[in-house]
Amino acid sequence: MNYPVPFRIKFSGEAGEGILTIGDILLEAMVRDGSFGTLYKSFPSSVRSGQSQVIVSVSEEKIITPVDLVDAVYVINNSSLSTAANDLKPGGIIIFDSEFKKISSIDRYINQLKAGGFKLYEIPYTLFNREGVNIETMKSTIALGVVSWIFSIPVRVVENILCRKLQPKGDAVVQSNRAALLNAYDLISKIPGNSQVITVRHKPQSIKKRIILDGNEALSIAAVHAGCTFFSCYPITPATSIGEFLSRILPQSGGIVYQAEDEIAALGAVSGAAFSGCRAMTATSGPGLSLMQEFISYLSMTELPAVIVDVQRLGPSTGMPTKFGQDDLLAAVFGGHGEDQRIVVSPLSVEDSIYTTVAAFNLAEKYRCPVILLSDSAMALSKDTISYPDFSQIRVQKRGEGEGYASENGYEIPYRVTGLEHTIDNVPTEDVQVRAEQIQRRFEKISLVEEENEALVHWDLESHHPYKADFAVISWGFTASVVMEAVRRIREMGYSVAACYPKLLYPVCKNAIERLILYSSRIIIPEANFMGQYSSILRMYVNITPVSIRTSDGEPLLPDEIVKQVVELAGCR
Repeated sequence: MNYPVPFRIKFSGEAGEGILTIGDILLEAMVRDGSFGTLYKSFPSSVRSGQSQVIVSVSEEKIITPVDLVDAVYVINNSSLSTAANDLKPGGIIIFDSEFKKISSIDRYINQLKAGGFKLYEIPYTLFNREGVNIETMKSTIALGVVSWIFSIPVRVVENILCRKLQPKGDAVVQSNRAALLNAYDLISKIPGNSQVITVRHKPQSIKKRIILDGNEALSIAAVHAGCTFFSCYPITPATSIGEFLSRILPQSGGIVYQAEDEIAALGAVSGAAFSGCRAMTATSGPGLSLMQEFISYLSMTELPAVIVDVQRLGPSTGMPTKFGQDDLLAAVFGGHGEDQRIVVSPLSVEDSIYTTVAAFNLAEKYRCPVILLSDSAMALSKDTISYPDFSQIRVQKRGEGEGYASENGYEIPYRVTGLEHTIDNVPTEDVQVRAEQIQRRFEKISLVEEENEALVHWDLESHHPYKADFAVISWGFTASVVMEAVRRIREMGYSVAACYPKLLYPVCKNAIERLILYSSRIIIPEANFMGQYSSILRMYVNITPVSIRTSDGEPLLPDEIVKQVVELAGCR
């Protein structure tokens, strides 16, 4: 059976059944020979209730987006079976425990799936119930063995990774899971009528320069390269792993990781570190960003460089802490009191998190202001195989010599610890003329960000020369990766598209948007929030009336969903 690349398999089950762990193991095993792979995770905030799922994708070529329709679904429990076909390609494979058929309603549904052309793999889990193997507590490990055989994944590779990942839990746990894995692999091959479905064929490639990272790890590594020596945070999902990861690597380069008592104190500590000359960063999510607003305005007034990472989640309030959303754009751009100055950026992928994080530190240094980096739960938790970055080629902005920072006209600005309006040399003042000059100067310096940092806008054009497109597309953050794949498919349908993916969200990339209009005035913006927040911001600053494609259900749009809506909205047939 031949499948198009990338090949994708989804595991679905109840939280606490080990779904996320087997996803990590399978990804590492499938990319051991040099293939590219991605891992997408979606899980509830509770430990043992609700449904978890992971999508593991593997390909000979770089994978554009980690989310799409899948080729196979492995259902760990019967409650997941009812939605098994939702994200499955026509004719795809569904793997499940044959014991599920004893429930009459499920048996009827299984017959409907057969009639719909799906290929069903019934796994008799009772066969795996040997001494030392508890099928109720090892469903996911058994699934790992079954999948390893069905899709021709070397079981010894899987075994080694499984044992290494479980070693911290003790030898007894390692040996029982090892037995379950090998037992499942052996028995499934002996069941009459079973056959291996696919051998994932890979090109022989060097894997020495590839690493597997999730989005939070990528931006943490980048922060260290950018010269960050102080990180302060208060734990919050889904940003917590940034602090955990940095606590292991930042001290190795002489840096400090500090867990504050709350988000206000976290950014306050970052402000103090910036005053002392450190390059400093904090990380939070939506609720924490709300608490940081006063300090963001303070950093703007004092013209201190700081990077604030907001790993967005579905809000408002506590919302759905582990679910995907791009809800915080308006808060990042406008949150605070007074008319302050800040820069807002957002990476387009896990790999781009490295380059955009370094850019965030560079922008903070160059323009002397807070920079908010908007990541999100999907990007933070997704994993990707990326080429090991050549940090010698990633430029880091040098800090000006002397006690303060050199301004854009070469004037040396010394430190003053005050949020009061001040003169050019930071002496507090209530002179109205000075106030007018100072606010003008502060806004003018960030007005140059787009012009001086063209790499913060990523273009996808069909030609270096101007052409008339059927429509234009703009997207940002994690959604941009999905839109990139959708644009590729739309072009295969015969339509002409001009696409722009800004990493710089504020100040608005006016030049880029005005250039995009030259290709088509029909602009469509997919994003993961209810209000169409980026569309609203563009209406404020650029003379366009974009159409929004929006989702706010906690899961990313899929490429085919975007293809359908874009073509309909553009009036194409």
